[in-house]
Amino acid sequence: MKWIPVFLAAAVFANDPCCKPNCCPEGALNAPSCSCKQYEGQYGTLFPAAPCIDSPCAPCGMFWTADVSLLAWQAIEEGLNFALQNEPLPIVADVNVNGHLVGIDFNWEPAARISFAAVFPSRAWDSQFRWTYFHTDSSGNAKDASTGLIPLWAFPNSAEQTLFSKAHGSLEINLNEFDIEMGYNPFLSPALSLRFTAGLKVAEIDQTFSMKYSEGIQNQTTLIETAHAKITNNAIGAGPRIGFESKWRVGSGFSLLGTIAGSLPLWHFRVNRTDADLAASGSTESFMKGRFWIFRAILETSLGLGWDTCFGCRCQYPFGVAANYEFQYLAEQNMMYRLVNPGLMSQVFQTRGDLHLHGATLNFHFGF
Repeated sequence: MKWIPVFLAAAVFANDPCCKPNCCPEGALNAPSCSCKQYEGQYGTLFPAAPCIDSPCAPCGMFWTADVSLLAWQAIEEGLNFALQNEPLPIVADVNVNGHLVGIDFNWEPAARISFAAVFPSRAWDSQFRWTYFHTDSSGNAKDASTGLIPLWAFPNSAEQTLFSKAHGSLEINLNEFDIEMGYNPFLSPALSLRFTAGLKVAEIDQTFSMKYSEGIQNQTTLIETAHAKITNNAIGAGPRIGFESKWRVGSGFSLLGTIAGSLPLWHFRVNRTDADLAASGSTESFMKGRFWIFRAILETSLGLGWDTCFGCRCQYPFGVAANYEFQYLAEQNMMYRLVNPGLMSQVFQTRGDLHLHGATLNFHFGF
């Protein structure tokens, strides 16, 4: 069994015209020794060592690359505190609040990214398609049977504030990102490469934020025993994306990597909210929805360390591994409806919280 990989590799190289004798054009210089390591940093894709294809033994057609990335990300979103735990001050006043906010405990979750690229015969230009998927499910809890919890998302049924002994909140996010871009990587120096990119970014973000308040505390005429609120915040957007990637070679196949990119998609938001409250006098339900278009910016950046090598009978196949820290900023993705001011009228406010994604990425790259 241990010889199977050797036989498979031999079969691949046997079918490679550049591994056959006399395959190089007559008169080609250094034909027997040409390899991608001689051309690293001169043309083509930036990461990892692409220019295996510039050898005089290699055909002058398209060159293909594939990337697979495993991610460990955390999504942090603003505006998702769902309860205020009150510890009254030792004074008598009309307003006596001394508490702290209770919100979602954001989890770390796995994610995945797959990309394919084609390097054109000019070697300095390439086209890339990239897909990223991320799912997270986080929650938070609070309990206070003495002074009670002030609900921040409960439907305002009366002018007086209902307190609860227990509160629970949960957040679910599904993220899909698609990037289609053209890249240009001219020769700068053997030690430094810059790849400039421009293209289109498409993103879909589906969010569900649920709150449950239970064991209402009697402090008014009408007691709300339980209060439920569920909000869906779904958005899909598309817009231009520009950026650049940098690679500083430090020797022995290792490189320092850095990227930064920005996009301005036009988003279509669909926000729905449902409430269901149970009181001694009966139950009440409410429903509201909104649809709107708006521009929202996205900023992406990463820093990392990569290692590249080449293999094959002429070292014509590149392989690379990279570890990166990534950060994404998505402006005002939390547009969920919050109801306030029950004393006068139940006014609706959009939370306008930013969404941040960050974490570690392990990337594997192969060219053929």
